[in-house]
Amino acid sequence: MKNNFKEIIQQICNENGIKYKLLSKDWIIMLEKDGKTRYICGFKFDLNGHGIGLIADDKFALYEVLKAKGIPIIEHKIVYNKDNHCDYAITCNTYEYVKDYFLKQNQNIVIKPNNGKCGFDVFNITDINEIDKVLDKLFNNEYLFV
Repeated sequence: MKNNFKEIIQQICNENGIKYKLLSKDWIIMLEKDGKTRYICGFKFDLNGHGIGLIADDKFALYEVLKAKGIPIIEHKIVYNKDNHCDYAITCNTYEYVKDYFLKQNQNIVIKPNNGKCGFDVFNITDINEIDKVLDKLFNNEYLFV
């Protein structure tokens, strides 16, 4: 069964003159009209404040929202578990993806859980040989990380 949620939201937006933008691998839909911005995060609308709270708790989602609004922020990349073969994860669920990014960033990156872990499991990587070990540790803890 096909999920038509995004198409339905887009149709409603088009009919009502609402600007519509997908963010964070389509996890967030940013809606803008009359100088106001609202979000749908997953299937939760921020009309009750819940949607924006979910965004604030998700480092990559918050990065995408701030970037979309033109607010300066340090670049984030999402890394999905290597066993995640869903369409949204295919391009960013391999060790090679992380190593390529590491090389593009002058061999200095930070890998950390995507949701708050109070500073635990945060790794500053400056040696490519450390990446596999760190990714294994985080994958084994079932973290989604940035």
